[in-house]
Amino acid sequence: MRGRFSEKLDRIAETASLAAASDAKVLAKALEGGSARPAIAVGSGGSAIAAEYFARCRETLFSVRTFVETPMEFVLGASRITSSDVWLFSAGSDNADVLAAVESAIRRRASAIHLVTRNPEGLAAMKVSAAGGNVHAVPVVDVKDGYLATHSLVGTTTALLAASDLVSGEPVGANLTASYLTGVQERLSATARERARKQFQSLKPSDTMLLLTDPQAKPIATLIDTSLWESGICPVQTTDFRNFAHGRHAWVHQHVQSTIVLTLTSQDSREVWQALKGNLPVELRKIEIDL
Repeated sequence: MRGRFSEKLDRIAETASLAAASDAKVLAKALEGGSARPAIAVGSGGSAIAAEYFARCRETLFSVRTFVETPMEFVLGASRITSSDVWLFSAGSDNADVLAAVESAIRRRASAIHLVTRNPEGLAAMKVSAAGGNVHAVPVVDVKDGYLATHSLVGTTTALLAASDLVSGEPVGANLTASYLTGVQERLSATARERARKQFQSLKPSDTMLLLTDPQAKPIATLIDTSLWESGICPVQTTDFRNFAHGRHAWVHQHVQSTIVLTLTSQDSREVWQALKGNLPVELRKIEIDL
């Protein structure tokens, strides 16, 4: 029997196509307009993934830092933000956390307030609009996209990718859209999903996953970490390779049979991981994803 989450994945490519075909000029203008100012990206649950991706976009586009915070961190924050832009990410824009974050951004007089959501009619969206902020609606084909907000996340990251391309100085345009959508379809094909299932077939609820990552892959790490916890698959500990080497490897040596390691590497971290790998128990289960 196919699961509900699998059914959601069946139509992800449609949401990606819809978002890629949408006009990204307004979102691109907002990105570029705030390029010289500090920014705070606020999101929780699945929206935390979008916030991390937004931060990565700003870092690679403008070489600026973005502070990623949960709504509670933001609401309880005491720093002055009058010269900072606040970007809020929320699938439905109507939960208590995002409402509190919007009210905090207004009260603390943020330089600009942006809300990215699939539901521009949500209460938070109305509050942002009433305060003179900007609501960026992203299209999805499945509005009821479940508690993991899968379609909302893909719609948001696709819109951010398209907007980032427009302000990059070297836009790829239609070629980017074509290669991106082809990639989405390939990675969600029945063959690719079966291959992924086999990779993780030894994973049990009683296992602990150690997610060791290149810091540049933070959005992907947040995606995996969030999804594992919210779907109740298994406990997960996320850290980068060097932080893992400062004592966290002790867990592996004491619980080798009930631990599985998933690594996310890039050209900047392959050698670091290989050096660590050589010192880990041979029997430790390892899944390696090179980006």
